Amino acid sequence: DVVTVMQDMQYLLFPGLVLAVLTGMHWPDRFDYVFTFKRDEPRGWYFLLTFWGFGVFWSSLHLIPSLGRFTLTEITPAFAIPLLLLLAGSVALVSWHLRTAWRHNSRSGFLAYLLSRLAVVIFYSMYIIIKLADSENVTFHFHHYAFGFLAASLAEFNHPVSMTLLACGTAVFVQGLSAYGADPIIGPHLYRMRVPSKVSGEPPLLSPAISQQAVNFFQQVCDLSTTWG
Repeated sequence: DVVTVMQDMQYLLFPGLVLAVLTGMHWPDRFDYVFTFKRDEPRGWYFLLTFWGFGVFWSSLHLIPSLGRFTLTEITPAFAIPLLLLLAGSVALVSWHLRTAWRHNSRSGFLAYLLSRLAVVIFYSMYIIIKLADSENVTFHFHHYAFGFLAASLAEFNHPVSMTLLACGTAVFVQGLSAYGADPIIGPHLYRMRVPSKVSGEPPLLSPAISQQAVNFFQQVCDLSTTWG
């Protein structure tokens, strides 16, 4: 589907540019630090290998049945350990980057770092607020491409820890978009119309997913023996 591909490329391009600005990749010294391929400073090779390797690793997780159903949208006891590990790692990385920003920046520089990341967090938090405000009519799924973007946006510093986070977070961001597309985080709750089959013994026919407004229209206008789900 060319239209879907272009939509995914659009999302990859513009948030990708925002991510490049947040991580300072438009500055020559930052770009040279990450993409240095000298024999005594092979950071560029390390970044690319980490990026490719972590992308392959993340893609392979769905092959493990127990992890293939893991999601950030719902908290279930079955995934308590992976969720706690993810939470602990997130707290550690955020704390390290905030500490580094405080130690190596002026007060105004630290505030610029902090507020710019808070703006990104607040933007994605709006999705949760919208879902909570209208939980019956709005669906919510926090896709891992968004988590990768948030993680990578912290990685501004010329340090191995920060560069590793940039490679891994960007890998998750790109892998999510390339494998599953830029599916929306929130959307209207969709329904499917079940029409009894005219052939005896066959299961009912399912319509494409439609919105609540379309359901109301069909129920009011059409005389069909249908159910909705």
